[in-house]
Amino acid sequence: MDDAYAVIMAGGKGERLRPLSTPERPKQFLRLLGDRSMLQETVARIVPSIFPMERTLVVTPAEHVPLVREQLPDLPEANLLAEPFSRGTAPCVALSALAIRSLAPRGVMAALPVDHVIGDQVRFRALLEGAIEVAAEGAHLLTFGIPPDRPETRYGYVRVVGPSRRSGRSEGLNPMRAESFTEKPDLETAKRFLREGNCYWNSGIFVWRVDTILEEIRAHLVDVHGSLAPLERLLGQEPEFKAALQEAYERITSQSIERGVMEKSQRILLVAARDIGWNDIGDWTALGEILAR
Repeated sequence: MDDAYAVIMAGGKGERLRPLSTPERPKQFLRLLGDRSMLQETVARIVPSIFPMERTLVVTPAEHVPLVREQLPDLPEANLLAEPFSRGTAPCVALSALAIRSLAPRGVMAALPVDHVIGDQVRFRALLEGAIEVAAEGAHLLTFGIPPDRPETRYGYVRVVGPSRRSGRSEGLNPMRAESFTEKPDLETAKRFLREGNCYWNSGIFVWRVDTILEEIRAHLVDVHGSLAPLERLLGQEPEFKAALQEAYERITSQSIERGVMEKSQRILLVAARDIGWNDIGDWTALGEILAR
């Protein structure tokens, strides 16, 4: 586990939670469910139980860097990656993977969205540790799937076709081969997925080795890889890196890692994250499922 790193993806504008969430202080920095913000809660879920703070990175738009520093004062300065502006999760993942590869060429990266609620954190951490072990072999990209309990158009779906040839050492991991990704289907398609029984909600939680995901980005997102990969040699060299990153982000288009890589890759395994009490606080409807009215 010494070469395993956590990446907290703390971008997003939280527009579907307005007026509580604002451009100046979006939802990831709000205390929606207790005494800690969603960013603080996401970090506390994994630090120090799985990752030390020294191997935890946070990626956020440059305008929100002061908020991250305010809420995570123990985060090393080098572990805060500031994007010039949001370009979706694909450039965020690529930038993070390059930063980790400069430290650990075969390091494992757990990419964690900042707006999730997870009730059974012990179970979640056991699954995450098992996924890290599988990802460390370098053959696959792992995604956490949530068994659906209703037809839902707010989430993407992953169809699985059976168990993989190897299983994680963690009890109950047993990753399955993913056949396809479908991003936010219409209601009739969501109903069909629920009837089929072999489809899972895409949680947006991913685990992979950095060299593996960078290979897939190079194969499927040529513009992202071509724009960001040359910046690896400039990491830690300010202001050269900042200026080069600004130019790179101006060239690339906004895209998600799901559409850019996961829908196209043939190397995906799904970890069925059953009974972890998962919820994605994406809008008022999701928040209303957790809080009393």
